[in-house]
Amino acid sequence: MELDLKEIIKICKKIDVLYVEDNDDLRITTAALFGNFFNTVETSIDGQDALEKYKNKTYDLIISDINMPKMNGIDLAKTVLDINPDQELIFVSAHNELDIFLEIIKINYVNVLLKPINIETIKNVFYRTSKSIAMKKNQIMVQNIMAQTNRVENLEGLRKNFIEI
Repeated sequence: MELDLKEIIKICKKIDVLYVEDNDDLRITTAALFGNFFNTVETSIDGQDALEKYKNKTYDLIISDINMPKMNGIDLAKTVLDINPDQELIFVSAHNELDIFLEIIKINYVNVLLKPINIETIKNVFYRTSKSIAMKKNQIMVQNIMAQTNRVENLEGLRKNFIEI
């Protein structure tokens, strides 16, 4: 199936991203590329920096390098998933090592971009991830509407009881 880049960007433009990469040049250029897809792209220099930002702000998606100083991407993901089990993550790695991929599988993530990143891989991974995020956002919106509807019905019932007194 050929994915339409315009359609992917349309969905992605509603997504706020935290991009974690310790290589300064790569972080700057890749964040600029990602900025063409997403609503906002904030950056962090390592997992520890990303975790501090994450504790203060909600991101729809975290895109993280795996091998970094202070806190690697897998430890960041484990910590973030303890905070929010529904957090969407994409790992970026220059390494094609079995032990790294086994760690990723253990935390139930299969979205991996291998460096160097190419546009077809970006399209596939961003499409899958953005669809998942959109479905979760829609589910939350429906739950909020249902909660509001229940509150209105409860208030209406209270009003009827109040009038009857």
